[in-house]
Amino acid sequence: MTTKSIINTALKLRKEYGNIYNLIKDKRIILKYVDLDSSIRGLSVDNVIFINSSISNFEKDFVIAHEIGHYIFHDDSIRQFSKIEAFKGSREETQANLFATIFLQAKYKDCDNDDEIQKIINYVWCNYLNFK
Repeated sequence: MTTKSIINTALKLRKEYGNIYNLIKDKRIILKYVDLDSSIRGLSVDNVIFINSSISNFEKDFVIAHEIGHYIFHDDSIRQFSKIEAFKGSREETQANLFATIFLQAKYKDCDNDDEIQKIINYVWCNYLNFK
């Protein structure tokens, strides 16, 4: 899967569905908000995405879009979105982060705090979207 094809898929799906919730409804993906360890933001098993109910709405949307990226581009294995996994730099994690950033139209923002999601978005912009 190339960067360009991930970007094109995200843009196409964004145009077709408008938001992540319409997409998951159409794909018959079940979304469940649950109490998870604070280091885990979400995980997916088959067509069910479990989201940590204690994270912000912005984080929830990003984690859902990230898991949808796995659903579209990768196999069916159990996946977990955690602080540790987000920056490991594996090809699959990077692709899911790129998909989420493009689908949500997330923008680069200077951040000097511990906002892990914004750091991921900034990383995607700086390394894959030619932001300077």
